[in-house]
Amino acid sequence: GYCTVPENTEWMMTTCRFSCSACPPAVEAPADSIVAKFNSRIFSLVGATDVTLLGKEYLLQKPHMVSVQTTWRVTLPDDTILFSFQKGECKRRKDGGCDAEWRIFHGRTHQKQVLYYGIQRTSTFKFYKSEADYEHNPLQDWRAEVRKLLPSKKEPASLKVTVMPTEDAGLILLAAHVIDSLEDLVRDQGTSDTEDQ
Repeated sequence: GYCTVPENTEWMMTTCRFSCSACPPAVEAPADSIVAKFNSRIFSLVGATDVTLLGKEYLLQKPHMVSVQTTWRVTLPDDTILFSFQKGECKRRKDGGCDAEWRIFHGRTHQKQVLYYGIQRTSTFKFYKSEADYEHNPLQDWRAEVRKLLPSKKEPASLKVTVMPTEDAGLILLAAHVIDSLEDLVRDQGTSDTEDQ
């Protein structure tokens, strides 16, 4: 089809947003299914949370009781470190405001293998492959977004997580849990992320 013709690749990547048939279809969990369970350990000095994600066991925890930077790790039950989440400095906007930013690393942070760069937007928290992708095209280059939905009479407050095909939805879900627990997600006020350009 049109999207698989080599001379159309650049246009498809900027316009199509991975909706063509060359990409794998989106996978949605059935309604009312449990994808992940988070259980905080009550007597943990490092804020440990046991996580069951699609039947696999993980642990979310801070590496130290006192840290210079806000850092969390995703480990296996045997303490093998898989990923690290680290909060960065506040990113200043043109209007003088400040947006929270996070980085997701493969392994430990000192290995500097950034998998995702996340930044607070007007109504969402968006993840990009790198800070350069965000700076280049914040409206098109995002790979995942987290939207904090307001409670209604029928539904409690919740998070809506959207992940592009081929990205790690489980990793984004774990990061969303940490970022939300530290109150770095803005509530969706029905505004557009284009407002803060």
